[in-house]
Order: sequence, then structure tokens, then C-alpha cells
Amino acid sequence: NVTLFQVSIKIDNYVHCGGAIISPSEVLTAAHCVTNGNPYTYTVVAGSLTWKNPDNNLFVERQVMHVSNFDH
Repeated sequence: NVTLFQVSIKIDNYVHCGGAIISPSEVLTAAHCVTNGNPYTYTVVAGSLTWKNPDNNLFVERQVMHVSNFDH
């Protein structure tokens, strides 16, 4: 069972949060999952149940915060 819209968001090769694919180049996740402001910290794994395989990694190029004054 593979859910094609779900992704894992990893930091240092460990699953940190989940997300949902909302377009071919965008993933939506909760604001508390991406608090440090550096998109290069995160790796996204999509289309696989084997999240430890580096061949499944996608690298984040930018992150966009929906609300700039979000208080988590």
C-alpha cells in the first residue's frame, strides 16, 4: 500500500515530519516542521516505503511560510 501524495520530511536522514504533495514541485507540511528557515536542512522522500534509501531522496530548494507571524 503506497499513498502517492504522502512524503516523509527528513533531517539528518531521520524522519522528522510528514507532508502532502500539492503540485509537481510543492509539498505542504505543518509550520512547526520547518522552523529553522534553511531549506537545505531538509530532504523529502516521495513514492517509496524505503525512506532510508538515498536514491529516493529529493532535496528542498526553498521553503515558503504561509503566515509570516506564525507563533507555534
